[in-house]
Amino acid sequence: MPTIPANQLIHAEIVSGGTIAAAGGSAKSVVNVYQFRRTAVVNPVVKANIEAAFQTAIMVPVTNALNARFTQTGNSVRFLNDATDAPETVARAVAGAIAGESLPTFETAVIQLKTTYRGKSGRGNKHYAPIAETDANGDTLTAGSIVLFNLIKTAILAGFTDSDGNVWKSCVVSKGAVPPLSQLTANPTTVFSNDVSSAVLNKTTGTMRRRKVKTVT
Repeated sequence: MPTIPANQLIHAEIVSGGTIAAAGGSAKSVVNVYQFRRTAVVNPVVKANIEAAFQTAIMVPVTNALNARFTQTGNSVRFLNDATDAPETVARAVAGAIAGESLPTFETAVIQLKTTYRGKSGRGNKHYAPIAETDANGDTLTAGSIVLFNLIKTAILAGFTDSDGNVWKSCVVSKGAVPPLSQLTANPTTVFSNDVSSAVLNKTTGTMRRRKVKTVT
């Protein structure tokens, strides 16, 4: 359990993990990191309830847009306001909904997240793969795929409300600025965050090199 009082637990980080099944090469583990800000602190916070609401609001649209090579393996939740708080993981086994062959693991659909804070510290992005071959035409997403990935964009912008009544808004937590804007390694922490105010889906596919599988010789 966190050592910081519940009314100070404002920021939740959720890491959603999955596996892209092998297709001639090796399988590839992938994660996406999401950060949320609680808009009020009067209700209790329960990680299992946060995870359940996140799964319904965010991960259902995500898995609906991905190729069947993808299987979600779980979500972990931790509170950034407490440096001692260990992540709590909920196992999942949800496959991507789009059948057929996929594009390479490193070819992704990209959603840009923007806040009102100027500069790189006020921006974020999400990379989603695998994309079905039928969902891209050359370098661009098809009309049907754009609809599905725009549903993810809309879900991220909307955030979610958990069963305890907490409203969680998507935010960008600035960790890597120099000097650092956030201090998350020791209590008391400093969490510098800005709510996501807009999002843009790139119609061209992106590249995430660290998601490439090992070379087959």
